[in-house]
Amino acid sequence: MTPANALLAAGYAAAVPTTATLLRIAWRRNLPLFLTLEAGTAAIVAGWAMKGESLPAYMNAGFGLGFLATWVSVGRIKEKREAAEQ
Repeated sequence: MTPANALLAAGYAAAVPTTATLLRIAWRRNLPLFLTLEAGTAAIVAGWAMKGESLPAYMNAGFGLGFLATWVSVGRIKEKREAAEQ
């Protein structure tokens, strides 16, 4: 197995299950699972880049940024809701 394939396999194994529960992870502020998702996405990007495939690398990098935006947005919404309750 090439290093690129190993990165892709490990990255997808880490990112796919956590992607399916992204909103739940963000609402619960589960940082270890969120970091697993981001690390998996970074491994996927690196794997595609090592294979010389720029489109999948850019697409997955965009997903990583989208996951981060979701984490930040949900955190802000949660803070506002908690402040309004008090």
